[in-house]
Amino acid sequence: MADYNLARAYIAAHGDPLELARIDAAISYPEAPALSAAARDVLRDGRLPDGAAQAPWSAGTASIESTASMLGIVDELKLDEDATADYLARAQGEDGSFVETAPGAPQWLARDEPDAVIFLTAYVAHRLGRHGKHGDAVYRAVDFLAPHLGSMPVGYLPTYWYAASAYAALGDLPSAEAMLTKVAPDVEDIGPTALASLGCAVGWSSVASGVRFRLTWRQEPDGRWASEHGTPADVVTTIEATRALAIGSYLERDQ
Repeated sequence: MADYNLARAYIAAHGDPLELARIDAAISYPEAPALSAAARDVLRDGRLPDGAAQAPWSAGTASIESTASMLGIVDELKLDEDATADYLARAQGEDGSFVETAPGAPQWLARDEPDAVIFLTAYVAHRLGRHGKHGDAVYRAVDFLAPHLGSMPVGYLPTYWYAASAYAALGDLPSAEAMLTKVAPDVEDIGPTALASLGCAVGWSSVASGVRFRLTWRQEPDGRWASEHGTPADVVTTIEATRALAIGSYLERDQ
């Protein structure tokens, strides 16, 4: 069984006040404790006045991917605000897609890379679907994604579980599960960061119990989950792994 107290101690030692608030919210899922003043300061500093968020590489300008991640944090912390979601909905293309608009985007977000556009559209649809205030944008995103997520594989595996989450938000569980059939063969081979992301996105799904089992055994002696992307990602991976496991525990109690 995972040790949440040890995970929290790791975040307290290595994270900032907002990250500590996030793991507290993960441990207490589906509730979220009130934010400390220090956590609110970090949250405010991470956002632009219109609700968007910048990326480390975006030269102070808004990033669609970072804004979607910020929306996830806002929702984790149960903050009753819509500015970040509204910004994303306004950024949607006429065809339903989302493209990264910030300068200096890495290749996996490049606007001229089809797999990057498909990934980002699925990711934003996942976040908006969870937020629950822009169902029309989620519908349009899914309409854009559908022809791209058929028999041909896409370049980024997380695209499938984010698309599954978007379908589920629209009440289309058969399509959601169809997306996850493309993920299931790879679950045994993906690292803790991907497992945590998958577990958070589709905790209700047929693959989730296997994901949680693998996550439980991947916790390190110091409480963290070691990211396949390197030590700098360990804090966020630990928060999301804890959240994925807590979601599973809550769903099992609720059955």
